[in-house]
Amino acid sequence: MNCNVSVIDEALAVTDVLFLLIDDFFPTTEAQEFRHLLTECTQKKLLEVPNQQLALAYSVDEALQSFNISMSKKIEFHHLLKKRIYRYISCNKELLKN
Repeated sequence: MNCNVSVIDEALAVTDVLFLLIDDFFPTTEAQEFRHLLTECTQKKLLEVPNQQLALAYSVDEALQSFNISMSKKIEFHHLLKKRIYRYISCNKELLKN
């Protein structure tokens, strides 16, 4: 996480980029399975964090750990997610400046 980026900014970015990345990265069956795991983890997290976007953001790593794919694929997905989050946040900050 970048110290210049707020938790809310990251949570909003995760919400906007996560599902597109899931569809781009995983074959259809794996995408459906990961979405299911993510939904379960998010529902549990909502008991602790009463905000859907924050709960989703906090659930990604847990769902990824539970997902039955290779560690290298998990690392690659996490890396791409981080990249897309920061690109999304950077683009939004540029738009706000103009």
